[in-house]
Amino acid sequence: MKKIILDCNWLCYRSAFGMTSLSYENKSVHVVFDFIRQLLVLAEKFKCHDFVFCWDSRNSWRKVYSPEYKNNRHKDLTAEQAEDLADTYRQMDDLRNMVLPYMGFKNILYQSGYEADDLIAVAVDDLKALDKHCTIVSSDEDLFQLLDINVQLHNFKRNFRLSDFMEQYYSIKASQWAEVKAISGCPGDNVVGIKGVGDKTAAKYIAGILKGKAKDTIESTEGCQIKAFNLPLVRLPYSGKKAIKKLEIVPDEISEDKFQDMFGQYGFKSFLKEENWKKWEEAFEF
Repeated sequence: MKKIILDCNWLCYRSAFGMTSLSYENKSVHVVFDFIRQLLVLAEKFKCHDFVFCWDSRNSWRKVYSPEYKNNRHKDLTAEQAEDLADTYRQMDDLRNMVLPYMGFKNILYQSGYEADDLIAVAVDDLKALDKHCTIVSSDEDLFQLLDINVQLHNFKRNFRLSDFMEQYYSIKASQWAEVKAISGCPGDNVVGIKGVGDKTAAKYIAGILKGKAKDTIESTEGCQIKAFNLPLVRLPYSGKKAIKKLEIVPDEISEDKFQDMFGQYGFKSFLKEENWKKWEEAFEF
Protein backbone atom coordinates (compact mmCIF):
# COMPACT_ATOMS: atom_id res chain seq x y z
CA MET A 1 0.00 0.00 0.00
CA LYS A 2 1.23 3.50 -0.84
CA LYS A 3 0.33 7.06 0.12
CA ILE A 4 1.43 10.34 -1.44
CA ILE A 5 1.72 13.07 1.19
CA LEU A 6 1.64 16.61 -0.19
CA ASP A 7 3.21 19.80 1.15
CA CYS A 8 0.29 21.78 -0.24
CA ASN A 9 1.51 25.31 0.45
CA TRP A 10 4.74 24.58 -1.41
CA LEU A 11 2.80 23.15 -4.34
CA CYS A 12 0.56 26.23 -4.43
CA TYR A 13 3.46 28.69 -4.34
CA ARG A 14 5.11 26.66 -7.07
CA SER A 15 1.96 27.05 -9.16
CA ALA A 16 1.50 30.73 -8.32
CA PHE A 17 4.99 31.78 -9.36
CA GLY A 18 5.63 29.23 -12.09
CA MET A 19 2.53 29.56 -14.21
CA THR A 20 0.93 32.28 -16.33
CA SER A 21 -2.14 33.81 -14.73
CA LEU A 22 -5.41 32.12 -15.67
CA SER A 23 -8.90 33.41 -14.89
CA TYR A 24 -12.47 32.21 -15.17
CA GLU A 25 -15.55 34.37 -14.65
CA ASN A 26 -13.33 37.30 -13.59
CA LYS A 27 -11.56 35.26 -10.90
CA SER A 28 -7.97 33.99 -10.90
CA VAL A 29 -7.86 30.19 -11.00
CA HIS A 30 -4.29 29.36 -12.13
CA VAL A 31 -3.18 28.10 -8.70
CA VAL A 32 -6.19 25.78 -8.48
CA PHE A 33 -5.70 24.63 -12.08
CA ASP A 34 -2.01 23.80 -11.71
CA PHE A 35 -2.44 22.19 -8.29
CA ILE A 36 -5.05 19.80 -9.71
CA ARG A 37 -2.92 19.19 -12.80
CA GLN A 38 -0.05 18.16 -10.52
CA LEU A 39 -2.30 15.59 -8.87
CA LEU A 40 -2.62 13.89 -12.26
CA VAL A 41 1.15 14.10 -12.84
CA LEU A 42 1.85 12.48 -9.46
CA ALA A 43 -0.88 9.85 -9.78
CA GLU A 44 0.55 8.80 -13.15
CA LYS A 45 4.15 8.80 -11.96
CA PHE A 46 3.62 6.78 -8.78
CA LYS A 47 0.66 4.67 -9.96
CA CYS A 48 -1.22 5.83 -6.87
CA HIS A 49 -4.07 8.25 -6.21
CA ASP A 50 -4.19 7.98 -2.42
CA PHE A 51 -3.27 11.52 -1.39
CA VAL A 52 -2.84 13.13 2.01
CA PHE A 53 -3.05 16.94 1.77
CA CYS A 54 -1.12 18.85 4.46
CA TRP A 55 -1.53 22.62 4.84
CA ASP A 56 0.23 25.37 6.80
CA SER A 57 -1.74 27.28 9.39
CA ARG A 58 -1.60 31.08 9.00
CA ASN A 59 -0.71 31.41 12.69
CA SER A 60 2.34 29.67 14.11
CA TRP A 61 3.38 28.30 17.49
CA ARG A 62 6.97 28.63 16.28
CA LYS A 63 6.51 32.39 15.89
CA VAL A 64 5.19 32.55 19.45
CA TYR A 65 8.40 30.81 20.55
CA SER A 66 10.61 32.91 18.25
CA PRO A 67 9.08 36.09 16.72
CA GLU A 68 11.96 36.22 14.20
CA TYR A 69 10.97 32.86 12.73
CA LYS A 70 10.18 33.31 8.99
CA ASN A 71 10.21 37.06 9.58
CA ASN A 72 12.24 37.43 6.38
CA ARG A 73 9.36 36.41 4.11
CA HIS A 74 7.00 38.65 2.15
CA LYS A 75 8.74 41.83 3.30
CA ASP A 76 8.73 45.06 1.28
CA LEU A 77 6.13 43.86 -1.19
CA THR A 78 4.77 46.27 -3.77
CA ALA A 79 1.02 46.84 -3.80
CA GLU A 80 0.73 44.56 -6.85
CA GLN A 81 2.79 41.79 -5.21
CA ALA A 82 0.70 42.02 -2.04
CA GLU A 83 -2.46 41.73 -4.12
CA ASP A 84 -1.08 38.67 -5.95
CA LEU A 85 -0.14 37.04 -2.65
CA ALA A 86 -3.61 37.67 -1.22
CA ASP A 87 -5.12 36.10 -4.34
CA THR A 88 -2.84 33.07 -3.96
CA TYR A 89 -4.06 32.67 -0.36
CA ARG A 90 -7.67 32.88 -1.57
CA GLN A 91 -7.10 30.09 -4.08
CA MET A 92 -5.36 27.99 -1.41
CA ASP A 93 -8.40 28.40 0.83
CA ASP A 94 -10.67 27.44 -2.06
CA LEU A 95 -8.66 24.27 -2.64
CA ARG A 96 -8.60 23.25 1.01
CA ASN A 97 -12.18 24.14 1.91
CA MET A 98 -14.15 23.57 -1.29
CA VAL A 99 -12.42 22.05 -4.31
CA LEU A 100 -10.67 19.04 -2.80
CA PRO A 101 -13.54 18.08 -0.43
CA TYR A 102 -16.05 18.37 -3.30
CA MET A 103 -13.92 16.09 -5.46
CA GLY A 104 -14.17 13.48 -2.71
CA PHE A 105 -10.73 13.71 -1.09
CA LYS A 106 -11.03 13.06 2.64
CA ASN A 107 -7.50 13.39 4.03
CA ILE A 108 -7.14 17.18 4.07
CA LEU A 109 -5.08 18.06 7.14
CA TYR A 110 -4.93 21.51 8.75
CA GLN A 111 -4.45 22.44 12.40
CA SER A 112 -4.16 25.89 13.91
CA GLY A 113 -0.60 26.84 14.89
CA TYR A 114 1.10 24.07 12.92
CA GLU A 115 2.83 23.86 9.57
CA ALA A 116 2.33 21.29 6.84
CA ASP A 117 5.68 19.76 7.87
CA ASP A 118 4.32 18.99 11.34
CA LEU A 119 1.25 17.28 9.94
CA ILE A 120 3.39 15.40 7.42
CA ALA A 121 5.56 14.11 10.27
CA VAL A 122 2.56 12.81 12.21
CA ALA A 123 0.99 11.29 9.08
CA VAL A 124 4.25 9.53 8.22
CA ASP A 125 4.48 8.03 11.71
CA ASP A 126 0.90 6.80 11.52
CA LEU A 127 1.37 5.29 8.07
CA LYS A 128 4.70 3.67 8.98
CA ALA A 129 2.92 1.93 11.84
CA LEU A 130 0.59 0.46 9.21
CA ASP A 131 3.61 -0.58 7.10
CA LYS A 132 2.62 1.71 4.23
CA HIS A 133 5.11 3.23 1.80
CA CYS A 134 5.03 7.05 1.78
CA THR A 135 6.20 9.51 -0.84
CA ILE A 136 6.40 13.06 0.52
CA VAL A 137 6.12 15.70 -2.19
CA SER A 138 8.06 18.80 -1.16
CA SER A 139 11.37 20.60 -1.61
CA ASP A 140 11.75 21.30 2.13
CA GLU A 141 14.97 19.71 3.40
CA ASP A 142 13.66 19.80 6.99
CA LEU A 143 11.73 16.71 5.90
CA PHE A 144 14.96 14.73 5.57
CA GLN A 145 14.45 13.80 9.23
CA LEU A 146 11.42 11.71 8.19
CA LEU A 147 13.27 9.55 5.66
CA ASP A 148 13.02 5.82 6.26
CA ILE A 149 13.27 2.58 4.36
CA ASN A 150 9.62 3.10 3.32
CA VAL A 151 9.65 6.92 3.14
CA GLN A 152 11.10 8.96 0.27
CA LEU A 153 11.06 12.66 -0.64
CA HIS A 154 10.11 13.81 -4.15
CA ASN A 155 10.52 17.35 -5.50
CA PHE A 156 9.55 16.77 -9.18
CA LYS A 157 13.24 16.61 -10.14
CA ARG A 158 14.30 13.54 -8.19
CA ASN A 159 13.34 11.01 -5.55
CA PHE A 160 15.52 11.36 -2.45
CA ARG A 161 15.78 8.16 -0.41
CA LEU A 162 17.28 7.24 2.95
CA SER A 163 20.28 5.69 1.19
CA ASP A 164 20.90 8.98 -0.65
CA PHE A 165 20.75 10.89 2.62
CA MET A 166 23.16 8.57 4.42
CA GLU A 167 25.61 8.67 1.52
CA GLN A 168 25.54 12.48 1.45
CA TYR A 169 25.65 13.08 5.22
CA TYR A 170 28.20 10.64 6.63
CA SER A 171 25.77 7.86 7.55
CA ILE A 172 24.06 9.82 10.33
CA LYS A 173 20.50 8.78 11.13
CA ALA A 174 17.73 10.69 9.38
CA SER A 175 16.26 11.47 12.80
CA GLN A 176 19.49 13.38 13.60
CA TRP A 177 18.86 15.86 10.79
CA ALA A 178 17.05 18.18 13.21
CA GLU A 179 20.27 18.45 15.23
CA VAL A 180 22.18 19.30 12.06
CA LYS A 181 19.76 22.12 11.23
CA ALA A 182 19.76 23.36 14.84
CA ILE A 183 23.53 23.81 14.48
CA SER A 184 23.75 25.11 10.90
CA GLY A 185 20.48 27.05 10.86
CA CYS A 186 17.96 27.55 8.09
CA PRO A 187 18.20 30.90 6.24
CA GLY A 188 14.92 30.34 4.42
CA ASP A 189 13.07 30.19 7.75
CA ASN A 190 15.24 32.88 9.38
CA VAL A 191 16.66 30.36 11.84
CA VAL A 192 20.17 31.62 12.58
CA GLY A 193 22.74 28.90 13.11
CA ILE A 194 26.29 28.92 14.42
CA LYS A 195 28.37 31.31 12.33
CA GLY A 196 30.54 29.59 9.74
CA VAL A 197 28.98 26.14 10.22
CA GLY A 198 27.07 24.65 7.29
CA ASP A 199 25.05 21.46 6.95
CA LYS A 200 28.02 19.27 5.96
CA THR A 201 30.15 20.47 8.88
CA ALA A 202 27.27 20.03 11.30
CA ALA A 203 26.64 16.52 9.94
CA LYS A 204 30.31 15.65 10.44
CA TYR A 205 29.99 16.81 14.03
CA ILE A 206 26.90 14.66 14.62
CA ALA A 207 28.71 11.72 13.01
CA GLY A 208 31.60 12.19 15.44
CA ILE A 209 34.25 12.81 12.78
CA LEU A 210 34.68 16.59 13.04
CA LYS A 211 37.84 17.93 14.61
CA GLY A 212 39.57 21.26 15.14
CA LYS A 213 38.26 24.79 15.42
CA ALA A 214 34.82 24.05 13.98
CA LYS A 215 34.22 21.38 16.62
CA ASP A 216 35.30 23.78 19.36
CA THR A 217 32.94 26.45 18.00
CA ILE A 218 29.97 24.09 18.05
CA GLU A 219 30.79 22.95 21.59
CA SER A 220 31.36 26.48 22.91
CA THR A 221 28.85 27.98 25.34
CA GLU A 222 27.39 30.16 22.59
CA GLY A 223 27.23 27.24 20.16
CA CYS A 224 25.39 25.05 22.65
CA GLN A 225 22.93 27.88 23.39
CA ILE A 226 22.21 28.40 19.68
CA LYS A 227 21.64 24.69 19.12
CA ALA A 228 19.35 24.38 22.14
CA PHE A 229 17.30 27.42 21.07
CA ASN A 230 16.96 26.29 17.45
CA LEU A 231 16.08 22.66 18.06
CA PRO A 232 12.36 23.23 18.79
CA LEU A 233 12.10 25.30 15.59
CA VAL A 234 13.50 22.63 13.28
CA ARG A 235 12.39 19.37 14.90
CA LEU A 236 9.26 17.71 13.50
CA PRO A 237 6.60 17.77 14.65
CA TYR A 238 6.70 20.94 16.74
CA SER A 239 5.94 20.02 20.33
CA GLY A 240 5.31 23.35 22.00
CA LYS A 241 2.14 24.96 23.27
CA LYS A 242 -0.44 22.41 22.20
CA ALA A 243 -0.27 18.81 21.05
CA ILE A 244 -1.30 17.98 17.50
CA LYS A 245 -4.66 16.30 17.36
CA LYS A 246 -4.70 12.64 16.46
CA LEU A 247 -4.89 12.23 12.69
CA GLU A 248 -7.23 9.74 11.08
CA ILE A 249 -6.45 8.62 7.53
CA VAL A 250 -9.71 7.52 5.91
CA PRO A 251 -10.71 6.26 2.44
CA ASP A 252 -11.50 8.84 -0.24
CA GLU A 253 -14.86 9.06 -1.99
CA ILE A 254 -13.73 10.31 -5.39
CA SER A 255 -15.80 9.71 -8.49
CA GLU A 256 -15.89 10.52 -12.18
CA ASP A 257 -18.97 12.75 -11.73
CA LYS A 258 -17.40 14.80 -8.94
CA PHE A 259 -14.22 15.43 -10.91
CA GLN A 260 -16.08 16.39 -14.08
CA ASP A 261 -18.46 18.67 -12.21
CA MET A 262 -15.63 20.50 -10.44
CA PHE A 263 -13.68 20.91 -13.67
CA GLY A 264 -16.79 22.39 -15.25
CA GLN A 265 -17.38 24.79 -12.36
CA TYR A 266 -13.86 26.19 -12.77
CA GLY A 267 -13.83 26.21 -16.56
CA PHE A 268 -11.04 23.64 -16.85
CA LYS A 269 -12.20 22.47 -20.28
CA SER A 270 -8.80 21.09 -21.25
CA PHE A 271 -9.10 18.42 -18.54
CA LEU A 272 -12.40 17.29 -20.06
CA LYS A 273 -11.17 16.82 -23.62
CA GLU A 274 -11.49 13.18 -24.60
CA GLU A 275 -7.76 12.46 -24.92
CA ASN A 276 -7.02 14.17 -21.60
CA TRP A 277 -9.97 12.73 -19.72
CA LYS A 278 -8.72 9.22 -20.48
CA LYS A 279 -5.60 10.06 -18.46
CA TRP A 280 -7.75 11.03 -15.47
CA GLU A 281 -9.82 7.83 -15.86
CA GLU A 282 -6.73 5.64 -15.89
CA ALA A 283 -4.83 7.45 -13.12
CA PHE A 284 -7.78 7.64 -10.72
CA GLU A 285 -9.36 4.33 -11.75
CA PHE A 286 -12.86 5.65 -12.50
